[in-house]
Amino acid sequence: MGKAALLIVAATTLASGVVYMSQDRQAFETSVNEALYAHGALAREAAKSGYNRATRRVIRDFDGHRTLKQGIDNQGGEIDISVADGAGGTVVVTVTGFHGDAEFTITGTLEKTDEAVLDALTIDGPVKKLELKDDSWISGLDVNVDGSEGSNTDVHAIRSTLSSAHSIVLEELDDAEPGYGVGIGGTNDALQGDIPLNLGSLVSSIKAYSGSLLSEYTGKLKLDDDDTIGSAASPRVVRVDGDLDMKNQARGYGILY
Repeated sequence: MGKAALLIVAATTLASGVVYMSQDRQAFETSVNEALYAHGALAREAAKSGYNRATRRVIRDFDGHRTLKQGIDNQGGEIDISVADGAGGTVVVTVTGFHGDAEFTITGTLEKTDEAVLDALTIDGPVKKLELKDDSWISGLDVNVDGSEGSNTDVHAIRSTLSSAHSIVLEELDDAEPGYGVGIGGTNDALQGDIPLNLGSLVSSIKAYSGSLLSEYTGKLKLDDDDTIGSAASPRVVRVDGDLDMKNQARGYGILY
């Protein structure tokens, strides 16, 4: 009886041991899978960050910026960046992010055309009032931050998609100094016409953006001489839910919505 009881206990102990070992192995495999997933996510984020930086550099200097860098430290991982000439005057940007045993690669092709998508100020909709005051100015001529000639396309100063808005723009420019609207059409450069871009899709993308370059403001936002949003090296996506008052030498780099 005692021997039978011992066998049952031994069998139960063995079974328990098997279950325990199986659970321990499963927990280990789960930890490995979670680690691989985390490494993959970090590698992907590193690649996206590096790709965004590289494409911004190309946009600022399309004809000159070419590079090949490997093993760049990036928050516990590394990234490789390649910016090279592509077919037909294009630029190919390839960025690979590494973290742990994971790697993630993003490749894109940038093409520069002489056709402008947006002008310096594009007004898509009705305008109640336009007032140019003090030292405010609008220019479609491409220049670098230091005042030298830029490498991108010169555009018109102001384009309105509606004839009613265009009329208001012309009235204000007629009363303003000649330098208020300079572009490829000369001074007081304003025209009316459609644009080769679906602004609805652009608006949807701006509203959906939630990355690290986003700045959001609620209520009335005032920008004056000492205020600068973003920089030429790190432009931002700015969303304002309310009134925006820009005065004097207030500066911003990126997208304002």
